[in-house]
Amino acid sequence: VNLLSNRSLSNKLELVIQTLEFPVTKVIAGYVARTGETVMALDPYNDPRFNLHCDQETGFQTRNILSLPIFDNQKQKMIAVIQALNKLEDLEFDQEDEQKLQSFVQALGTVLQTSIACMQKSYQFEGMNSKGV
Repeated sequence: VNLLSNRSLSNKLELVIQTLEFPVTKVIAGYVARTGETVMALDPYNDPRFNLHCDQETGFQTRNILSLPIFDNQKQKMIAVIQALNKLEDLEFDQEDEQKLQSFVQALGTVLQTSIACMQKSYQFEGMNSKGV
């Protein structure tokens, strides 16, 4: 789990990346990755798929979660999971949020699939260059 947060120090914005590692069987994003199902957890502290240790480690308080799988264009293969935490203004996620995020995820799937294909071509090209081809 990569957690991205902003911290302000002396009016400067500092980007902090904190990595926490958990088995995929112990977090909601892992459940989504394993099942391909969307999860809307409106009370994560009472959801057995939620790992309270994440909040304890970071000091973050998760109020609600919307987590969706990201598939390639043909929906043959899951390539990532996206997770939104804590809808603004102390509101809860709803079906409209899920539909909006799903639309974004479809476009993101195309972008990620293209990026993966470009990286694979780049690695192939580097391999050919290293062999003098």
